[in-house]
Formats: sequence, structure tokens, C-alpha cells
Amino acid sequence: MALRRFLFSIATWAFVLAIPAYAYAQDPPLFAAFKSFCLDAGADADQVKLAVQMAGGKPHNPPGGSTTTPWPMTATSWDIAVQGHRMILNIGTAHPPGRSGTTDCILTSFSDETASIAALRKWVGIPKSHGDQTVEFYDFDQDGSVRKLGNSWHMAILSGANSFQFTHDLPPTPGKPG
Repeated sequence: MALRRFLFSIATWAFVLAIPAYAYAQDPPLFAAFKSFCLDAGADADQVKLAVQMAGGKPHNPPGGSTTTPWPMTATSWDIAVQGHRMILNIGTAHPPGRSGTTDCILTSFSDETASIAALRKWVGIPKSHGDQTVEFYDFDQDGSVRKLGNSWHMAILSGANSFQFTHDLPPTPGKPG
């Protein structure tokens, strides 16, 4: 009976993960990776690890982290492929003392991602906060699926490098200054 439940659980997870993979196959590769690993997984290291493993990704470097200097941080990198485009996915967290922490999701592709960069700009749907032709910065708040100018989410698009960084400022931890 336990084996049957386990197999059912695996089949259910495979089905649940296949639905976004199919839906995102319609998106350009870097944008599909952004939605799958940064947005849907919330840049949560455990959720991203599961999604990466289900997608056949491999560790790029051993997981790293610092628990003391200069403050608690984590960093993990994976080699992934989305629609035949090789990429490196980096997930990190930082918890500076006296401030709210951040989660970071950084994707770098080794292919031309012009269509993905255009899709990212369309997705964010607000004017860039600052930047130039090489690096564009978008600072926004999220209200459901609507983005508006604000300061809790940050996206940097490096169009010449086929890369972007997606950062979320975490709310302060209750009971801690921040």
C-alpha cells in the first residue's frame, strides 16, 4: 500500500510539473526559465532544486553559504537547458543584520535571447527605473499579477549578456529589527 501511494505521489508530481513545462514551451527559452525557476518557485531554494531536478538540471558548483561573514547567505548554481538553450541558474539568499533579507534568482543563457528579453520587458509592464542600453533596472511591487512602481521587487536585464537578475526583498522577520 505504501509503495502504491509513493508511486501515485511521483506520478502526480510529474503531471503537475509537466503542465507548466508544456505551457512554458510556448514562451522564449530564457523567459520560460524565468517563469519556471524564479517566478513559480519563488526563488525558494528547495522549490527551485525540485524543479531543476525534475527538468534534468545538474549542480554547476557545490552549494555554498556563509553563516557569519558578513551576514548569513546561501548560493546554489545549476546547469540547465530550456528548449535546447544552455543556461546557468543561480539562487541566493542574504539576511543582513537589522534589515530584511533578499532572495535572488539569476539566469544566464549562452544563446541569443532577444525574444526572451522582449518578453521580460512586456511581462514587467512598467517603465524602467534607470539604466542604459546595456543594463535596465525595474523596481516594482506586486499586487496579484499586476506590477506597479515600487521597491519590493527588482529586476535587472543585461540584454547584451543574455542575463537577468530577479530580486525580492523579504519582509522583516518578526521579532527582529528590520
